[in-house]
Amino acid sequence: MKIFGKILAIPCIAAILTAGILIELFGKISSLLAGPFLVFVIGCCIYSICTSHWRDLAIFAVVAGACTLFYLLLGLILGLIDIVSDRMKQFLRS
Repeated sequence: MKIFGKILAIPCIAAILTAGILIELFGKISSLLAGPFLVFVIGCCIYSICTSHWRDLAIFAVVAGACTLFYLLLGLILGLIDIVSDRMKQFLRS
């Protein structure tokens, strides 16, 4: 019965590693676009503080927080993919 699990684990490992590579590639490409945007939004936050436009500051802070949260979740997903693939490889070796 364990041999069937090992046979099914091989395509699962391939799919998980492929998804990990695609997610990492997406993160690198999107960081080229979102990085300058995030710097612009932070600059707008500083300008809003200097001119006391508190509503604009709140909007810009939410946008900056959403971008940061996106990259944190992307890193979390990549970490989970690494953990799952390592455990499946250990299962194959056992």
